Amino acid sequence: MKSFISLFYILCYSNNSFSQEIQSASNWKIETEFPGGAVDDGSVFIIDDFIYAGSGIDQTFTVQKDWWSYSLMTKEWTAIHDLPGEARQYAASCSNDHYGFVFGGVSQNGAYLNSCFRFDSEINEWQLIGNAPWSPRAAMAIFQTAEAAYIVGGRSDSLKFDEVWKFSFESDEWTQRSSFPGGGHDEMIAFAFQGKGYVGHGRRNGGVNEAFWKYDIPNDLWEQIEQFPGEARSYSAAVSTKRGGIVVGGVDENSTILSEVNAFSTQDEQWTELGSLPDSVPLRGHGLLFRKNKLYTFGGLTNNFRRVSELFSLELFEFPETIENYDVSLFPNPCSDKCFIDLPQSFEEDLRLEAVKLNGGQYRQINISNGVTHYVLDTSAWTEGFYILHFSNQYQRFIRKLIVIKS
Repeated sequence: MKSFISLFYILCYSNNSFSQEIQSASNWKIETEFPGGAVDDGSVFIIDDFIYAGSGIDQTFTVQKDWWSYSLMTKEWTAIHDLPGEARQYAASCSNDHYGFVFGGVSQNGAYLNSCFRFDSEINEWQLIGNAPWSPRAAMAIFQTAEAAYIVGGRSDSLKFDEVWKFSFESDEWTQRSSFPGGGHDEMIAFAFQGKGYVGHGRRNGGVNEAFWKYDIPNDLWEQIEQFPGEARSYSAAVSTKRGGIVVGGVDENSTILSEVNAFSTQDEQWTELGSLPDSVPLRGHGLLFRKNKLYTFGGLTNNFRRVSELFSLELFEFPETIENYDVSLFPNPCSDKCFIDLPQSFEEDLRLEAVKLNGGQYRQINISNGVTHYVLDTSAWTEGFYILHFSNQYQRFIRKLIVIKS
């Protein structure tokens, strides 16, 4: 059976389609109850194995300022300091290194904000960064790279913005970039992948948007890409994954809540619908996170407009990136008692080596630690024949053939 499974990898893993990434979009489960109660339009970010969540508006239409951390390891919530300043909803949030960030939003009395805060997870303290140079606003889209966050659009009392602002994580400085070519929008979504930002959906003056745009970050250039296949929408949520982005839920121009999960592959710039969500999962005004092949939702409204107090999770069955051009060598090949494996670069995490004899009967699994560039494979107990060596982790995979001979 093991040999069949590994040969199935060989035949099917070459298909990088997102359609194989999620077993079922309906397999969401309740991870935990949020101790802050049911909220929507809150803020959320993730640092290592901790989810940080707070702000938003509760069932009494009171805007919140309490914040909590959730350990993905111990499955426990811990109250952290309240967000300084005014309670807010519709703020933009992200994380970098051991810091989380909250930008802008709108207060209980409807005042739009441009105050910005940093949370230091090592000392569990908030710090006021200051007021941003952009005018007060809420409901901005946000995406990030390792160096900076980018906020796009947003709204104030009477305006929808097309501005794009870059926030440097190193200097705390804001720089205005080329405007979003789709015009003024709020409630858009965004994700980033390999030096590109992807922005779409949202509300514009006179309607709801279905177009998507790609932003070339180094060159500060916008380009319209494949149109979203479903209905135009706003209030959806998006997150970057290891291959592109995933978009969950939203509402159409008639305020009907939508339940589809769609994935965008940056490899071919194509959309794939992955199914629909169950009624219990939030579909509007929710936060969306990705960590270790899992999606998490925080807060939001279900399709019957129930505010959600649960944190939901969904396991992604994401096939690793195909890697055929790495100079990985086996010597000698054929071999007898040992084979030297040269791995010319460090991989993103440990590699699992599965060795399968082609005519069946033998299966071996070995772990190769991250950072090892020369590995000695002991084949002294292997029988003579042809073997497929399947190397993989959650980010990468490649296959080599090995012949074992016995004199």
